[in-house]
Amino acid sequence: MASFLHTNHLPSVGCSFVASFGMDGYGTLVWNRIIRQRFSDWLKSPRFTIAELVYKKPIPAKPLSTEFADDESFVEVCLLT
Repeated sequence: MASFLHTNHLPSVGCSFVASFGMDGYGTLVWNRIIRQRFSDWLKSPRFTIAELVYKKPIPAKPLSTEFADDESFVEVCLLT
């Protein structure tokens, strides 16, 4: 599971708010990489999204980056909202 929230112009703070997180450390890193690579348009307008990340291949042992998540056959994203 992973979540993404973008709101515009919070009155009490005077700025926008973006929160993006997964269920654990690797999940959060992979999810943020996927948002940046596949869903960057989500930062243009307010939205709330919950997704399920389905790993079709094992996470590489001690990966140096999350670049492996760029391969859509590695991680499937099922949007639930």
